[in-house]
Amino acid sequence: MTDTAKLQEIIIQSLKEKKAQNITLIDMKDEVDWVEIFVICTGMVDLHRKVLAEHLLENVRKAGYEPLSVGGLEYVTFWILVDFGSIVLHIFSPEARKYYNLEGIWGKADGSNIIKVETE
Repeated sequence: MTDTAKLQEIIIQSLKEKKAQNITLIDMKDEVDWVEIFVICTGMVDLHRKVLAEHLLENVRKAGYEPLSVGGLEYVTFWILVDFGSIVLHIFSPEARKYYNLEGIWGKADGSNIIKVETE
């Protein structure tokens, strides 16, 4: 398993543990050269988004990974971004996710690069 795959697994599991909504992966390898995967999820309210990000950061750091940058966490905005280099995580409010529509912008017309993650 590659480092990116291990990191992706930790990210997905961390998001599931704190009940992230509508977790989606976009395979970006054929689209750009600066990221492999976008992970997108929804946190229903400010506190939920903050908990998702903090829990995820705790878990990835325990596993030996460190983000390159984190944006939006200090003010708990409608969009928290965590950049790991090969993976960029977007935690959106429901309204911001609809407005910015990253799946629509970066997804292929046939949806072949979009993966919906099953949650309980």
